[in-house]
Parts: sequence; structure tokens; C-alpha cells
Amino acid sequence: MKAFLLLVVLIVTCSIAQAQTYSSSCTPSDSMEIIYRNDACKLAIQRLRETNSPLIDSVSIPEVLVDSIEKALYEVTNMQNALVVDTLKEIFGYSTFYPGSDSSHIVSAGRHLGPIFIKEISVTFTNNSIAGTEWLAGNYNTTSNDTLNYLMSNHQLSVRLNNFQQYPDRTAYIVSSPIAINTEALAKKFMSFSGVYSAGTQSAFFSGNVIEAIFEQGHIKLLYSFGCGDCVMGCTIRRNWNFKVFTETDCSVNYVSVENWGLPIMWFTSPCIDNIMPVELCPGDSSAIRLYAYRLTDTLQCQVSTDGINYSDINDDNHYMGTDSGTLYLNNIPSAWYGYTYTCLQNGNRGKIYYTLKFTNQWNGTVDSNWENAANWSCESLPDSFTDVTIRSGTVFLNTDATVRSLTVNPGASLIIAPGINLTVLH
Repeated sequence: MKAFLLLVVLIVTCSIAQAQTYSSSCTPSDSMEIIYRNDACKLAIQRLRETNSPLIDSVSIPEVLVDSIEKALYEVTNMQNALVVDTLKEIFGYSTFYPGSDSSHIVSAGRHLGPIFIKEISVTFTNNSIAGTEWLAGNYNTTSNDTLNYLMSNHQLSVRLNNFQQYPDRTAYIVSSPIAINTEALAKKFMSFSGVYSAGTQSAFFSGNVIEAIFEQGHIKLLYSFGCGDCVMGCTIRRNWNFKVFTETDCSVNYVSVENWGLPIMWFTSPCIDNIMPVELCPGDSSAIRLYAYRLTDTLQCQVSTDGINYSDINDDNHYMGTDSGTLYLNNIPSAWYGYTYTCLQNGNRGKIYYTLKFTNQWNGTVDSNWENAANWSCESLPDSFTDVTIRSGTVFLNTDATVRSLTVNPGASLIIAPGINLTVLH
């Protein structure tokens, strides 16, 4: 049995490798299509910018590009047996969606498209111009300028007075679209008309949440970034989730990593959201988990949850040491404890740092191709029913019945099961 001591700590930038592939679906469920439509549109505009596409000046966003990004967003939301999905739904999904609103969950798409609305712009006419006089009279779609009229009717634009009027000789309006459009392109169209003093996009409040989409051969990389703390100055705390989504093949999702950015003390004392950190072990391993940054005057009590909901105090015994300190030592942990979650009470208050146990075993095939040879496995023991198994490469022959918690066989690798032999995968 392979035994070692693992110390889990947070540093200035902490990256936790996942590299696990989950089955998923590109098909939206419930009202998912409505909820993520504006997000996909904003990411599509960002894509047009990045590729210097001539369509960047089109008011209508190319549907084929929106469709591919929508599918990618659906895939992440439809991931099977991935705990991270609930967190992403909470931040970027259903609970923060307001039907009919202009804004999207993605306040800023990528590094370049700022926090702007994608259904409305601000337009200011000079009052003594022909179009300005006609708009003052409420003739928004029947002006003497046919091109302006066509723009209004073609995109079903509506007009209302801006609540903020700054100059007596000019009038500001809000021009709105019923669907998401490229508002920067629309503003450029208005600037070409005589009588328009200014036209520009409307700024939205920047909450610090960002999604980036990077198109690569055969897949799309999605970065979900949650920012909190002082976001006026750029967000002092940030968490990034990285995925690869395969919309052109089987709609699977590769959960690449989750990263925390910010000073360790900030994450320990004010992480803004629950910080769920997986601790990957082999059966029987030992581990040291840094649960909390604390002062000598603090009273600490470690707790465990077997269901992720209810927590109870733990005391030092054969499996635990340091239950009243900021570092909890685990000893000879059985794989049946998969999913046990640990946290710490500080002066009676539960923190937001949680560590969840996972048991993993990877095939390395260092001796031969037989599943039953423990030396072929990273844990130097055979996988059991509480173990997540990964076969990254090579050919594996299974000759006896086996049960595992989950199984991932990467492309190019193969698992051959002998006739009459059963492999049970529980999740």
C-alpha cells in the first residue's frame, strides 16, 4: 500500500488539477436556452472581435456562432456527477437570471468586451436637425431618412427618452432591441446619420464575473471566473474554473482545473463563496489538511459531514489528530469515506473553507497489462467500489469481476473485459 503525508495549503495562486472527463449533453433542458442566450451572444461578439471578422460591424449576431457557444454552455451545465455544476448554477445560472432583462450573467465577456448592455444604446440628436425634430415629435420610424427608418424597422427597435438630459439643444434617447444584438455596431450605424450628436453603448454594473471562450481545434475552452472582494479595483479575490467542451463529437466535458487567486488570508477569512477543495487520496493514505488561518486567541473545532449538509464535531482518535487546531491530520483513511467533507468552526462560526475526500487510482501499466496486478496502479492497490478509476493510455485486460465508483478511459486507451466477467461502475 502506498502511504504518504499530503499537506494541503493555499498560496497566492492555488491550482487544483482535475483533468477529469464527464459525460454531458449539448441539448438544453428546462428553460436553459432562454437563460444562457444573452451569454452566448456576448461571447459571440467577443469571438468576432478576436478574429477580426468583417461581421463585427453587423448589428445582427451570426446565429451559427451563437449556436456553437450555447451548446458549450449547455454542456457544462449538463455535466453528470460533477459537484462543480451546482456552484456554477448558483453564480452564473438560474438564481441570478431575470427574464426579459438586458443584461446577461456574463457582465464582461473575456478581457476586451467590457460590462455593456447588449439590447440597448444611448442616442443623442441635435434638436434643430431634421431627424432630431422628427424624433422630438415622436416620429421614430417615419422620418424623412429611409435608411434610418429601415434600421429601426429591420431590428424592431423601440425608443424612450433618456432620464438624464444634459443639454437644452440636444435630446438623449434610449434605443432598445427585443433581442440581443451587437450594440457597438448599432451605435456606429446611428453615428452615420445626420443630426446624431452621439451614440454609444450603455454600461452595466461590473460584478467581477467573467466567462471566456477560446476556440481550438475540436473543442472550445471555457473559463468561468468569479470575482469578489474589492472589484472596483479589479477584484481582490477570484476563482477560475477551466473546462474543455467537445460540441462537435460526443458533447463531453473535460474539467481541467479550478484555481484560486488572491492572498491566502483573504480566502480563509472572506472567500465570498464556499471554497470546496477536493483532496484526492489512495485508500489507507494519510493527509494533513490546513482548514483555517487562525490567531492564537481563536477557539477552533474541526467538523465532518458525511452527507455534505449536516456537520458534527470530531475529536482526536485513531483517524484524527489536531481536531482543535487549524490543521487536521487524517490517518489511514478508508475509501468508504469518499465524499466526507471537513471544515472548521472559528470562535463558534463556521468558515467557508471545505475539503471533500476523493479516492482516485490511475492505471500506469508499469509491469504488465493485467488489471489484477496491483503494481500497475498508482495507489499500488486494486481499485475498489469507492474509487474513481482513470485509464489514460495503454490496453488493460480485466479477468476477474470488479466494482469501481467511476471509470474514465481516455481516447486511445482501451479496456478489454474477458468473456463472462462483470465490471460494475456505480457512478
